[in-house]
Amino acid sequence: MFWKLFENRKERWITDFFRKEDFDIEPDAVSSILDLAENNTDAPGTACSRYSLFYTAGHRMTEKDTFGMLAHNREESPFTLFDSLARAEYD
Repeated sequence: MFWKLFENRKERWITDFFRKEDFDIEPDAVSSILDLAENNTDAPGTACSRYSLFYTAGHRMTEKDTFGMLAHNREESPFTLFDSLARAEYD
């Protein structure tokens, strides 16, 4: 159960998940998943499993991969929209 893990073990859980699926993942991508996925039992596993549908085994997951997949599939709020608009000015 993901939500019952200590904060310092969640990164390891995601890394292990990708390793079992024959993917490599960059540390920044792990952080991105933790930031973008809901912090409940099912969401991180569901978010991570989406990648096997779009990428072939052996792919190295980057922060850009994770942001592109998760940021476009999450519910927006005024706070997330403000962050996106503010960030777009500098991209």
